[in-house]
Amino acid sequence: MSQTNTIGRLTRAIQVIPSDAHEVPHPAYEVISSTTTTSARARLIDNTVNFETMFDNYEFSIGDIIYDTTNADSAIIEEIESPTVLVVSGTGIASGANYTIYRAGKNNGCILILPIMSKIRVTTVGASDLLGSPTSLKFTANPGSQKLFPLQVTKVHNRDTSVTSGQIVACFY
Repeated sequence: MSQTNTIGRLTRAIQVIPSDAHEVPHPAYEVISSTTTTSARARLIDNTVNFETMFDNYEFSIGDIIYDTTNADSAIIEEIESPTVLVVSGTGIASGANYTIYRAGKNNGCILILPIMSKIRVTTVGASDLLGSPTSLKFTANPGSQKLFPLQVTKVHNRDTSVTSGQIVACFY
């Protein structure tokens, strides 16, 4: 299949925030987009939503992915502290930051569009070592090479990736 045919069949895309902790979220599994109202260490605080009700209605789960689109950062939901507060991995989400929560475990593979002169570390679909642990590979796009990364990817690692958040686009079928 030519690259033109492949790109023509893509249905969704998301700007990638590289992370060693989680996969690239599938944009079809967006739970909520909102803005934080306050900040606290390792917390996401939003007084406009009720996280307990959303959790009870199976709208999201512990382990789901949060994209902080204002600061190009990400986190994982670790706990529900109160109706308006989530405990998250990392330093937390700053006050006034736009965020989106995505369901984890929904990326069955995506292709990447990279800027020229990219160096990235990715985990590909089905990649594992002899013990069954996921393996990753490094890729460098040189000047004049194509920007389409032709493998099915589940994770773009922060480690060994020299591309700024938001410069990589993940495309899904």
